[in-house]
Amino acid sequence: MKISSFCNECNKINCDYKSNKNISLIIRNGKQKNKIEFEVGKKLLDILLENSYEITSPCNGVGKCGKCKIKVIDGFLEITKGDEKLLSEDKIKKGIRLACYAVPKSDLEIELLEKEQSYNILTDFSENNIKGNSRLGIKEVCNFKDGLTND
Repeated sequence: MKISSFCNECNKINCDYKSNKNISLIIRNGKQKNKIEFEVGKKLLDILLENSYEITSPCNGVGKCGKCKIKVIDGFLEITKGDEKLLSEDKIKKGIRLACYAVPKSDLEIELLEKEQSYNILTDFSENNIKGNSRLGIKEVCNFKDGLTND
């Protein structure tokens, strides 16, 4: 009986029988395609940030905003409760996952989706409480898309 042949089917992360504890990740970013290896058990968002990939994550990866979307091209990422909460059923069916929740367990190819292009920009910081934020005293917040036009 060859134990190693079952390793790809096993969900156990820390196992003495596994011969390779690193996973290959192929990342499509526009026209570029790169391959990196990483240690089993890391969150995909952390892996991407550690390797200098830009990915939108306004909540800093705590699973609240739903902006760190990636698309699975080849391989498998489990559908997490966070994915179900923050993504539509259609997006999940199309292979979209949230990098902050994803923990790859086997080789994977993903596509980085376009960065979110909508930002709230603080334009006036004063003591007046016009927008109802007494702690910051925000007078005016503009929402820009692509950094060019007001919403």
